[in-house]
Amino acid sequence: MLLRLLKNDLLHGKLTNFMVMIFLAVSTMLSCASISLIYSSQNQISYFMDDMGKVADYNFSMMNITKKDVQKITAFMKAKDIDAYQIEHAITLPLSVMLFNGTNDLESSGCFATTLPKTYNFLFDENNKTPDIQPGEVGIPLSIKHQLNLQLNDTFQILRGTRTYTYKITSFVRDAVYGSDMMGQKRIILHPADYQIQYDITQDIDHAVVLSVNDGPNTKQLEYDMQKAGLPNAILVDKETAELSFMGVSLGTSAMLLMSGIILLCMSFLIIRFTILFQIESNYAEIGIMKAIGFQHSQIKPLYLMKYMSITLIGVIIGFFASIPFADLLESMQASVVPVMPENTGTYLSLVIVILIPALVYTVTTLVLRKLKKQSTMDAIRKGNEGETYKEHTRFTLAKTRLHSLHRFLAFNDLMAQRKHFLMMVIIYAFCMVLVLVPLTLKDAFQKDTFLQILKISIGDLYSQQNGGNSVKDLEEKRAMVLRDLKVYDEKIRVDIETMTSASLSDDGLNTSVFLMKRADGNTITFDYGKAPKLSNELALSTTLAKRYGKTVGDSISMEYEGKKNTYLISGIYSSMMNLGNNILAGDIEYEYAYTGYLVIHLSQDELTNHQVAETIKKEYKGLKLIDSKQMTKSFSGDMPQQITMMSDLIITIILIITFALTILFSKLHMLRAKKAIALMRSMGYAKRNIRKWLFTRCMIQVLCGLLLGILLHTFCTNGLLEAYLESMGMGSVALKSAPLNMYVLYPLLFILSAMAAQWIVNRTIPAWDIKDLSEE
Repeated sequence: MLLRLLKNDLLHGKLTNFMVMIFLAVSTMLSCASISLIYSSQNQISYFMDDMGKVADYNFSMMNITKKDVQKITAFMKAKDIDAYQIEHAITLPLSVMLFNGTNDLESSGCFATTLPKTYNFLFDENNKTPDIQPGEVGIPLSIKHQLNLQLNDTFQILRGTRTYTYKITSFVRDAVYGSDMMGQKRIILHPADYQIQYDITQDIDHAVVLSVNDGPNTKQLEYDMQKAGLPNAILVDKETAELSFMGVSLGTSAMLLMSGIILLCMSFLIIRFTILFQIESNYAEIGIMKAIGFQHSQIKPLYLMKYMSITLIGVIIGFFASIPFADLLESMQASVVPVMPENTGTYLSLVIVILIPALVYTVTTLVLRKLKKQSTMDAIRKGNEGETYKEHTRFTLAKTRLHSLHRFLAFNDLMAQRKHFLMMVIIYAFCMVLVLVPLTLKDAFQKDTFLQILKISIGDLYSQQNGGNSVKDLEEKRAMVLRDLKVYDEKIRVDIETMTSASLSDDGLNTSVFLMKRADGNTITFDYGKAPKLSNELALSTTLAKRYGKTVGDSISMEYEGKKNTYLISGIYSSMMNLGNNILAGDIEYEYAYTGYLVIHLSQDELTNHQVAETIKKEYKGLKLIDSKQMTKSFSGDMPQQITMMSDLIITIILIITFALTILFSKLHMLRAKKAIALMRSMGYAKRNIRKWLFTRCMIQVLCGLLLGILLHTFCTNGLLEAYLESMGMGSVALKSAPLNMYVLYPLLFILSAMAAQWIVNRTIPAWDIKDLSEE
């Protein structure tokens, strides 16, 4: 009898068994790949930074450096009795002085000319060896190579007045500290003789140093002492920040994969529960006979356990082996900035998932099979001949409604009679919708305007980046020049200045190096609490800093910049990813030099006209290098948006296919359960089109309810979990928002269409059942 049941189940439940196996395989693949990606990436980045690159614990970048400043820095380090340090000299390279093969389509201007370091923060060529730079040669970062499609022996030129210095590109370098796409600073390597020539013909405002300290004293105290000693303002990049910048793509991708894997696993449990209950109902007669002849619950239960554990093990093994090349593919995405080393530990760690999933399936199956124990022999035999069962009394009476259409009445009657089944289907479709919205949210977050808003940078039509140390006075002059020159394109054009410099927050002995940002008055910033700072004694904190210091709106905090230290009132708190959340917004605060400056250009016409005018300005204007919002986003995030978009589109496609297959599966199962009802309707003269409308309406009610529940779940639950995950991994306070058109119209429509297509296919295959089927055993 046991073998007969198993044989019948395997023959008649092939589609169901296959779907359960596929769900478990995909869930295992995504979960294992997520864990393997995080662990392997972290190990490879740590090896690259610690063992190969010898990245210093703390790196202080200082702009506008004179020879006297260098002497003061050296004297300060000696006075502090710090031996493990390095002073790396650099020259800022604005976009206007650089040419690659005679042109410059570079989007980021945070480039510095320097020489190969001797003690810390090493660089490597594509073969992971120290580059051999000779006079007249240059080493270019790999990120610039990919952005501009450069090749070895191409030319790099530096323009100095009427003279042009030409160098041959002989190496593409991986930078152990500034190599991430999320790092705005890029090092271009010159031979010491060539560097000295550039140093001699440039001014102090173009000169910079990076003070690298390893195994030093308390960094926050050291930073405070540096400011107290009158050293130039410094932007701190510690090893942890550099490591997190390399992990950016891995964190976003792993968050998406892990959440998708967990939700798919939950869906697998629901499908297993549904199929077990369906099979128990289908086999009531056989189960009743088995109990009548003496079989115990403990003897019947292993049949189902054996089946589902076999399906689970096959699915998990397939998913595990599929996760290995999938994880390798994900790791290869960052091979341009971090060397990929042979690493199996992440794969071994993912074996935990391989053990955990069968254990969870066993537990779920055991809990569901308790229903077998509750059935008596006679009850099982009787229900085996009853076909579909309905509750006679419900709190909701369809007879009192205005569902005059037959197909609507039948559809609602089905759902009200089987409320648990209806609820389960709604939850499954809701999970599918959440799995569409999670990658969609990450994808939209890294699009041009959305990502700039996350960084709290104004949305404009054109930008001009002025990195590497600028006096605010010079920025004002450039603003006036650009405003004057571009009036010919748009009479009502507006040009704003936004700047960023270094500062230090302190409260109760806790000091933090932060970016002090001043935004244009027209920049609309969304604050979580409070409002934008306006007065000279006001500032706004990022959520990350507010949590670190335990501050809220109305509290006060001390800040020091350019040797000035005062207490400021906190006017607002906002979410930002800039500098991993270590940033503040200033009110009416004046400072002399800006570490970074932006000219934000706003055109006054409609969106289409503005886009056309902006493209014309980019081609024709020669005064400054101008970029659009897409290029501006890329200067902060590199190729991360493209990689996340690719992964998001892949996952969304998989989920839509799964939704399509699930709809076919459950619609066919429902058709089998309603076999006798359909046969009776056909014998009474009901047309096939009415039966199809009934099945279609029933399916669409479930899909629409699941869609609405999925949107609500994502809005109030999974979106917050995603933000919390990224923040917990050190990415700063992030406010993820999807484009309303995508979230509420386009992708829900795709979701509905996939289910409609599946139901249409099922409706085309309604068998020609007859009244005689009512008496079949």
